[in-house]
Amino acid sequence: MKTIGTYIYAIILFCNSEKLKQCEISPSNYSQKVTGAVLQISEKVLNAKNNISMFYYHDSIADGFPVILNEHEIILPINSITFLIHADSMQKLYPIKPGDTILVDINQSGEYLFSSKNFPEKNELNFFEKIVDLTGNLHTVIPRSKLYNKANSIPDFGLKEKEIAALFFRRLAIIDSLSSTISDPGFITLAKDLVHDSALEDSLLLINNNLDLLNKFNLKENRILNIAKSADQSNFYSNFFHYKTLISVIKLLATGHIYAEDPSLSVLKNEYRISDTLFTGLNRDFLLSYFVKTFLTSFNQPLQKYFPSFFSNCKNENFKSLISKKKPIKSGLKLSPGEEIVLGYNSENHYKFDSLIAAHRGNIIYLDFWASWCYPCLIEMPFSKELEEKYKDKRVSFFYFSVDEFFDKWQKAFMSKKMNSKNSFLFYNPAKSQFLKKYKINLVIPRYMIIDKKGQIRYPDAPRPSDPKIQAIFESLLTEQ
Repeated sequence: MKTIGTYIYAIILFCNSEKLKQCEISPSNYSQKVTGAVLQISEKVLNAKNNISMFYYHDSIADGFPVILNEHEIILPINSITFLIHADSMQKLYPIKPGDTILVDINQSGEYLFSSKNFPEKNELNFFEKIVDLTGNLHTVIPRSKLYNKANSIPDFGLKEKEIAALFFRRLAIIDSLSSTISDPGFITLAKDLVHDSALEDSLLLINNNLDLLNKFNLKENRILNIAKSADQSNFYSNFFHYKTLISVIKLLATGHIYAEDPSLSVLKNEYRISDTLFTGLNRDFLLSYFVKTFLTSFNQPLQKYFPSFFSNCKNENFKSLISKKKPIKSGLKLSPGEEIVLGYNSENHYKFDSLIAAHRGNIIYLDFWASWCYPCLIEMPFSKELEEKYKDKRVSFFYFSVDEFFDKWQKAFMSKKMNSKNSFLFYNPAKSQFLKKYKINLVIPRYMIIDKKGQIRYPDAPRPSDPKIQAIFESLLTEQ
């Protein structure tokens, strides 16, 4: 019984001692101004038909954003180092920093090749890819690895902990063997912290899948609290791996399960309270912000009424700013019955939906309804832009209307896709839009609609821009008097 946890404690002690030796990348240096990185996509990638081309990254409060490699140039509106993660079974990750210009190519085996246009000799981009190739996933995905199977006994649980520790130290050895190829010691610190978080997450998953066994011997809470202590003593990094470890600790303590269902308000308040009590510094501020964000997303209720102390409790201005932008788009404007309002890129500018459409009467009007989180929408976007370019000198007008519930989500997608502020808008309070409900656009996207020269909706469910039929429809409508 006394041996349980010995191997994970070794990880904890090793990592905490290493913090004193390594150079720290200070989160206090993060700029609050969104700058960005650029992905330049090769023709080989664009022409590859049988490759998964979806990636994703996360912002400072763990919001995920999809990235589809189907355009020549993609902007990632980031203000600190993040990881672009391949959405496949291996979940390979590539560190991206603001100001980077990253070239993305593909080899004959269908593997992606990332290189820096600014610094061709840079090795950081492929650093973690090598670790994943040699040791497997750093980020756990379904199906779970054998490390997280149920243990038959406490000694068996200890053997599984030993496997996690052995994997962790093997990864540290690989990092040390590759460190001579990296000029920035801060990056090596980040790499070691990342595999530390990965080991802690593995340990939490092991606990999660053996709760009955650990509860039988009153070992669960102490094990989780030790992992929480180790995670809190780590450097804070604005990346998904660190986020996931922190969130998993709180969820296990508050709900008894890492993968709990959507929380009730009482559970969220408990998660917020535990975060405030158990963690310190930026780790604490992140968790407070994360659970407040979850509240705003799930309940669409005023923040001050339910979490009145957040803006005084949270000390980090960047997190507070992000939460301020997370306020739902609600009906603060006085609208006439049936009136529909859309927002421009500057959220202070708003327009009447009918007036925008009426100003283009006499043209064919193609409406594209989409959202930042909608994978099929993002796949279609380049085709829509090509269609718009082809018909720019003809009497065809294009509008892009997002149905995102949060302005910042739409704004980041707007920037990423380099959209035109003249014809791209966000529906104001989409959940209550009578127009979206009438045509069931709020249920299924992407949706496309065609309005004829007389202002009549001729095709309420028009073909997608990638469908060759759409051009035949345009040509037919253009010939009408």
